[in-house]
Amino acid sequence: MAADLGWIVLRDIPKEQARLDNAVYPIQGGFRGFDCVPAGPHYVGVVDQGQQYGFWCYLDILDVVVKVFDSTRKVFVDDQPESTERYASLAMSGAMGNALRSPHPQAFETWSKLTNHISEDDFPPTLYPAPGQTANRFVQAFSEVHGGDVDAFLAEFQFAFASWYTNPANSEPLKRWAHLLQSVYNAGERNMASNPELFAPLVDTMLTQFTLIRDEEFSPQSAIGFGVNYLTEDLIDTEIPSLVEKGKALESYLASRGLS
Repeated sequence: MAADLGWIVLRDIPKEQARLDNAVYPIQGGFRGFDCVPAGPHYVGVVDQGQQYGFWCYLDILDVVVKVFDSTRKVFVDDQPESTERYASLAMSGAMGNALRSPHPQAFETWSKLTNHISEDDFPPTLYPAPGQTANRFVQAFSEVHGGDVDAFLAEFQFAFASWYTNPANSEPLKRWAHLLQSVYNAGERNMASNPELFAPLVDTMLTQFTLIRDEEFSPQSAIGFGVNYLTEDLIDTEIPSLVEKGKALESYLASRGLS
């Protein structure tokens, strides 16, 4: 067991389908959760009669999360302390064997890029309500809501997308992510040049997010695709090498998706 991996043990779950982050797994036999889970933020869900129910957790190094599915309330709850201790011991010793499944390495590589700015210090990030019409949505979101904190803005941007992507039935995170996305598209060259430490990693995150968006949701007329070319043009126009590089990378990607 690598030193940065942990376990997620699930009890009393319906035997239909389980989700860990951006991947789904059919439940077979005595499935009880996941092992070899990298430290960091994770979303765990199960399907019960066609509906998904889940929870977010932040897994520490060599940590064991033990949750019980309350079938009456359709929520995950903490296990009793004695039971938690027992299952944690079983998981760490390897005694649960095939009852725990290892996540797909490729799936986690994508998940890591989607959530690498979400830290344990302020978990889970707050998803703020989208305000009404403002003169500059980017200034409102970055400077006013997050006080110009790059990490806080990136964390909310990533958490909003990941919360929607892992549970599409919940439209509120999508609304917030789309609002933040449009605020970024229309930030303007001046704001980009003033905050290169934000926009460089922001574009990296967006490129990963976009790979998970279906073509019909990523058209020039969609809430996601509309205005994205403003961003590429303004990034390149800053003439700041790191932003020009990101702008050209985004421009190339958009061309591959037919949005150039």
